[in-house]
Amino acid sequence: MDSPEISVVIPTYRRWDRLQLTLAGLARQTLSPARFEVIVSDDGSGDGTVEKLKDHAATAPFHLVVVTGANAGPSTARNRGIAQARGTWVAMTDDDCVPAPDWLESHLAFLNAHPELDAVGGAIVRFTDSILSRYVDWSEAMAHHRLRDGTVAYLVTANAVYRRALLDKLGGFTTSFKWPGGEDPDLSRRARVAGAVLGVNPAAVMQHMHRETVKDTYRMFWHHGLGSGADHALRGVKRPPRWAYTLRHRIY
Repeated sequence: MDSPEISVVIPTYRRWDRLQLTLAGLARQTLSPARFEVIVSDDGSGDGTVEKLKDHAATAPFHLVVVTGANAGPSTARNRGIAQARGTWVAMTDDDCVPAPDWLESHLAFLNAHPELDAVGGAIVRFTDSILSRYVDWSEAMAHHRLRDGTVAYLVTANAVYRRALLDKLGGFTTSFKWPGGEDPDLSRRARVAGAVLGVNPAAVMQHMHRETVKDTYRMFWHHGLGSGADHALRGVKRPPRWAYTLRHRIY
């Protein structure tokens, strides 16, 4: 089998109901199935997810690879999937996301038009139109972060594509992050330090299943903050004195 142009890597943990929607979205891609592969990395679900994925692989219209390992968090699961990737590019998303039909085709066209880029992120929007989902979109919690000068600081892995060679050079994700949040900015920061150029392609759309309860939405923001704090701690960065006040203000 010839190597695909792009490999889609999806970490998963006990979300077969949502993951099915992700896989259905990939089955609707306008990009020829010969040009991409999908690698689902199970993070030790132990609930039958692996068996269901293997059954799904037998009928999927694209090449589906299933890998698994002990539960260790999304960073380790992503690295496990990346190790199996054969594409020049590695597209990243999650098991609570649904790609637009032209998601992969749009990313590849954008990267071909911008050869200076080593990684690119796409738009991340709500899957449902609930009040909480609209709030998450308004808060830009899922947006790729830019610096004041417009430079892309980091890409959110719900919708991002990296050169495989760059990921190999960086050694993949830092596995110190055992929860979602923190691993995204860490990877992007190390990529930028290595001289990589990051971009954003808003035409490549990914729908994200935002949390549907106040408690779960708060937990998502809490994880993001925890990841940011862990990232700063690993780098020895001290928080400014007003950070706690700022955090409370954003919560309110």
